[in-house]
Amino acid sequence: EGVVAQAAMIFNNILRVHLNDYLLGPNVPNVARVKGMYIQQFLLKLPNSSGSLNRVKQFLHISKQQLVNESGMNGVWIDFNVDPN
Repeated sequence: EGVVAQAAMIFNNILRVHLNDYLLGPNVPNVARVKGMYIQQFLLKLPNSSGSLNRVKQFLHISKQQLVNESGMNGVWIDFNVDPN
């Protein structure tokens, strides 16, 4: 659980550089552990008129790789869920 909290804070710091106005989190959901994995959530609230969606997706994938490359973070799993509504 400590590694997950540390990973969430590192990922938060990485994302806030470019997405501060749109980022909510990290947040511990009501069900914080599933099948032995601890969960932290982030929410990005991008404007509908955002023509930069591909750039944001690219930034998220680069940020994910940057986190995984941090010392002690190679076991962290990051999943992106997209809700177009």
